[in-house]
This record gives sequence, C-alpha cells and structure tokens, in this order.
Amino acid sequence: MAATASVARLIGSSWGVALMGSAASSPIAGFPGPATVGGAVSRFSRAGIWSLTVSAGLTETSPDLGLGVSWRVRL
Repeated sequence: MAATASVARLIGSSWGVALMGSAASSPIAGFPGPATVGGAVSRFSRAGIWSLTVSAGLTETSPDLGLGVSWRVRL
C-alpha cells in the first residue's frame, strides 16, 4: 500500500511552489517502508514550464536525497 499527498500554490502569474510527501508499506519484512518529503519550485513562461524538485528520505529504505529538473514544452 502507498500514499502520496501534495499541496501546490501559484505565486503571481509565473511562479508556483509545491510541498509533497509519500509513504509506502515495506516490501521487505523487518524494514520500514520508504517515506519521503519534498518540495518544488516552478517557473511558467510562454515557452513552457521549468521545475526544480528536491526530496529527502525519512527512512533507511528511501533515498537520502533526490533532485530533479524538468522542462515541459508547450505544443
């Protein structure tokens, strides 16, 4: 079983921020399930959307740090 929650907010007309968290039951007996928290900052423009995401693991079965960069192109 897994659960994810997020909250996002627009700031002005060209920026957005988000907070997120996720947790799951453990696939390995005797170990805690993976759990992470993180946030994202996005910039909206005519060309598309740029986003930077950072997350931190809360248990030993999740990555200590996660970094992501994405770009969405408008078609």
